[in-house]
Amino acid sequence: MRTQMRDFERRDMGPVLEIIQETMNVGRSPANAIDVMNDLEGGLGTNSPDYAFLARKVVTHEKRVVAICGVYRLNTPPIGIMGICWFAVAPDHQNMGIGTRCVDWCTDVARQEGSKSLFVWASAKAVPFYSKRGFEKSSLKITPKESSILMVKRLTDPKNRSGPRPSQRRVA
Repeated sequence: MRTQMRDFERRDMGPVLEIIQETMNVGRSPANAIDVMNDLEGGLGTNSPDYAFLARKVVTHEKRVVAICGVYRLNTPPIGIMGICWFAVAPDHQNMGIGTRCVDWCTDVARQEGSKSLFVWASAKAVPFYSKRGFEKSSLKITPKESSILMVKRLTDPKNRSGPRPSQRRVA
């Protein structure tokens, strides 16, 4: 069965929390897990006060959720920039093109929304992954600060694309 990308739904919260716990070392304590679940739940509604724009997708393989990615714009400055949120791929599905597919989707959405740049708070381990996809370390001031490494990809450069168009790509 092919790997598929679809909208994030409430029923995905359990599998997504597991992937986030495995890959990001977040949400391991009960209180922390509740915070993660509340953030994921808050993103399901279209009337969330925190977000001017929010879209999330999951990637499934044989009906199992194996990745999550999201793109958002907060109701606060900086204007004209969007961020990647809750980006995680299950360890047993990494290095299969799923992460690249997710970054490409986030990039496409940000461009469609007129964003000039796309940012991500990255772990040290993820810096090479994002660098290969056109992101550069930045000293831009964005809050809330979620990590010590902020990476930004300028979307105004048409060459700054991390692969073929999503409609042309298949993830096995």
